[in-house]
Amino acid sequence: MNDLEKQNIILRFRKNQLFPTLDLVASAALSGLETNFSSSIAQIRDADNPRWAGGVVFSIPLTFRAERNNYKAAHAAKSQALFRLKKLEQDILVQINNAVELAQRN
Repeated sequence: MNDLEKQNIILRFRKNQLFPTLDLVASAALSGLETNFSSSIAQIRDADNPRWAGGVVFSIPLTFRAERNNYKAAHAAKSQALFRLKKLEQDILVQINNAVELAQRN
């Protein structure tokens, strides 16, 4: 069952990769602007020159070929995991049936 759950997560991730992305970016920094090293370090320590930046990055791939192929591969892997699970269930039922028949014969 874990394999099937894992494949479901991968499939959802691959599906999300088919959409454009919108990323928020931010940074913060402290600067020392003095001409000598010790004064610059003191400015950084005292947070005299804070710098802040922020932005948004919106990206749309020119082609979604790789993303579509990855999604198709993930879909196939999920189908294989589901098939393996069904086969395991069927094998268990056959083994139970064989055990019951053997118990009835004895």
